[in-house]
Formats: sequence, C-alpha cells, structure tokens
Amino acid sequence: MGTTIYIVRHAEAEGNLWRRAHGWYDGRLTVNGRAQAEALGRRMRDMKVDAIYSSDLTRTLDTIAPAARELGLEVVREPRLREFQMGKWENEPWAALRRIDPEMIANYARTPDWRAPGAESFSELYRRTGEALREITEQHAGGAVCLVTHAVAARTLFMRMIGSGLADSARDFGGASYVPNASISAFEYDGTAFHTIFFGESGHTANIPTFYARRPAGYTSLNPELWFRSAVTRQDVERAADAWQDSWLAVYGSAENFSPYAAQTEFFRIHTADRDAIRFAMLGEDEAGVLVIDPTNRRVPECAHISLLMLHERFRGCGLASQLIGEAAAQAVRMGRSGLRLRVAECNDRAIALYRRNGFEIDGEEQGSESMQFTMRRSVNIGIVV
Repeated sequence: MGTTIYIVRHAEAEGNLWRRAHGWYDGRLTVNGRAQAEALGRRMRDMKVDAIYSSDLTRTLDTIAPAARELGLEVVREPRLREFQMGKWENEPWAALRRIDPEMIANYARTPDWRAPGAESFSELYRRTGEALREITEQHAGGAVCLVTHAVAARTLFMRMIGSGLADSARDFGGASYVPNASISAFEYDGTAFHTIFFGESGHTANIPTFYARRPAGYTSLNPELWFRSAVTRQDVERAADAWQDSWLAVYGSAENFSPYAAQTEFFRIHTADRDAIRFAMLGEDEAGVLVIDPTNRRVPECAHISLLMLHERFRGCGLASQLIGEAAAQAVRMGRSGLRLRVAECNDRAIALYRRNGFEIDGEEQGSESMQFTMRRSVNIGIVV
C-alpha cells in the first residue's frame, strides 16, 4: 500500500502582496489569504489525512489552521519546511534587489550553490526539505500526510518527486513549477518512486480575489514593483509637501483649506526628526508616489503614524499602493514600533478598502479640517525568525 503525500503552499501573504523578499521573515496572511485558508479547510475536510506537518512560520501555520480544525488534527511544527532563507535580502523590496544585483536576481536559485548574501545555499534548502520529506514519509508509511510549506521550498520537494533533482536546477528548478497560493498537490509513494495524483489544485480559491500589481501605461518593460529612496534635499521635502496637496485635491476636489506653508513646515519637522521618514516610491527611475511616516506622533506611542501615503495620478489604479504599505510596515519595524496608524477621510471609500485589504481596522474617528476622519491601525510583523 502506498503513502499519500499532500503538499500545501501557504495562502496569500504580505510578502506576495507587498512584493518583498520574505524567506524567514515572519510575514502574515493577507485578508484574502485568510479567506483562501478557510476555503482550503473546506476543500480538505473530507480527505483522509493522518498527520499535518507545517513550516513553523506564521503564514503557513495560519494557512493550515482551518483544515486542521476540520480534520481534528494537531499541527506538528517542522522548521525544515521553512522557505528559502534570504539573509540580508529579508524584507527588502524585490525591485530594490534587482537594482542592487540584477544578475543575482536573474539567476535566482538556478544553481546548487546560489545564495543571497548571508543566507543558505539552494543545495542546503534542497537538502533540509528532502530530509524532512524522507523522515515524514518513513514515519507514516502506508498512510496519508500533509506538508505545508512555501513557494521555493515546495519546488525543491517537487524537484525530488517529479523533477530531475538538484543536478538540473538550472533548467527551471528541474522542471518543477510554481504552484498558486493555498494550492494543494498530491502524490503517492510506492516505496521506490513518487507518482502524481494531482498538482497545484486551487479551484477552491477561484472565487477569492487576488491583487496583483499591473504595469502603468507606458511601462511595458518593467515589473510593476516599487523601490524606495529617502528624501535628501530641501527640494525633496518641498516636493513631498506638494504631493500632500495633490492627494488632498484628489480626495476633496478643492485645496481651499489646505495650507502649503503648514504642509512644508510639518514635513521639514518630520525630516529633521528622522532622515528616512519621507520616502519616495520609485518605478524604475520615475517617482511614482510618496510615503511619510511621523516618528514623533505620540498619540498612540506604540504605532508609527502614516502622515501621507499617495501615488501620483498616472500610477493610480494599478494595484501599486499596497507596496507603500509594505514599506510603511518595514519603517515601523525600523523605528521600533509594533503597529501602524493613520487617518483617512470617511468619504474616501477607495482608500479605506485599500487599508482594510492590508490588514488595517477602524478604531475610532476624529474631526479633520475638511471632514470627519476614521482612525485606522494594524500591528506589524515581528521580524525574522531565527
């Protein structure tokens, strides 16, 4: 009698939405990811599964929790099923990494000795996931077991099971494909070889939206991914204040109650307090938007306060704004804060939907100069698991 192995990739997580390198960085599921996890639980409720082993990172544990509940099983934490460790690249925007070392990114995990600076090699990842697969398969011989892991870690398992192994990693990971978030694949091991039952099934999440960034008009050759630079000059700070006025106009349709002098004064104060608090979002060499985080706002001391988060008009409507929130979360961690907070006009439905999609919840309201405003907040990641 064969052994059935189910391989689950985690649901949509912050690294997917924010386009940042999350290996051992302990990112969480997005709102859509949690919905995908619930759908996966319903998909698995009638399956025969004897045991569940999961990477010990939050996004995998939260993905399989609904299924474990449906099946009445405890989840065994298995660190060897973690994602590819990214070393100094952890939580950096992919666009920034492409600028830092485009050749390394182009050859990502294409050879056994490939590694990010300060990280494990691809062969080390292949070896540790393979050891976990072998031990778990032997322990549950003749039964059915579920392994919950990550995109690249899953590919190393697939390379062993249906590909041609590590020696051919240069050829598209040994022929092993990426599978969608919250997908499930099934194999049978007959004691000698693995046989595919089904691969990358994700029909259970077909009705759950995913938010992929799209190239703005005129950017046909660039990935729709942002990198960020800090304001340096006086002109940078003044331009950020101008962006605040543009954002005000987009929301209220008039600048009648907006003071350019007060905006510049406020942003110079913030820039003096923290030279990295004003960030320009860049698409290639072009400025796509502005992010400003006030490190001195003490109304909620544990939170970093987002004073401005905006995209210039030509970059709106392409799904890029979530990447600014990812940068805001990274800056909050840098500032030693455990959360993010902001204010948003109650009439700004589009922005409220964006913030909800990125884990913010309304926690109050305040009177603004132009209208009533919701206050919204969310916690931020704990960082890299060691």
